[in-house]
Amino acid sequence: MFQRKLLHLDLSSLAGPVDARTTSERRGVFICYSHTDRVWLDKVVIALKSLPESSNIPIWDDSAIDSGDDWHAAIMKKLQESSAAILLISNHFLASSYIMNEEVPRILAEGKQSGMQVLPLMVSASNWDLHKWLKKVQTVNPPEHRCWRWTPPVSRPR
Repeated sequence: MFQRKLLHLDLSSLAGPVDARTTSERRGVFICYSHTDRVWLDKVVIALKSLPESSNIPIWDDSAIDSGDDWHAAIMKKLQESSAAILLISNHFLASSYIMNEEVPRILAEGKQSGMQVLPLMVSASNWDLHKWLKKVQTVNPPEHRCWRWTPPVSRPR
């Protein structure tokens, strides 16, 4: 299900500047997730990479941070450089103090200031409706159609 929703995203806008208001080059997708939901990160990355127009779009998550790097600085830098953020919403995501106190406020600020696309993706049942910021943002999939129901599409012969 979420793959069909991702197929309808306008990925061409992620390859260049967000809009005329920003002077810096912003490109790529930042994926924000709880490490407990790593399986969903892998599924989303594969779904994005399977799209024909994704070859020129950098997809970034914190697994790209090298040992010894300042991980907080690396995350904040990528948030500033990305033109979209996909948030993998689960109770683990919502319970993470780092995500909720550092990443989400920065993502929402980037959305307002630079036009970054904020794309919450409901990956499992959660208390999403108790968070005012999340109730204001259109999700990729309706909360009642969480990704845990998703199974990869069966390939059909042509």
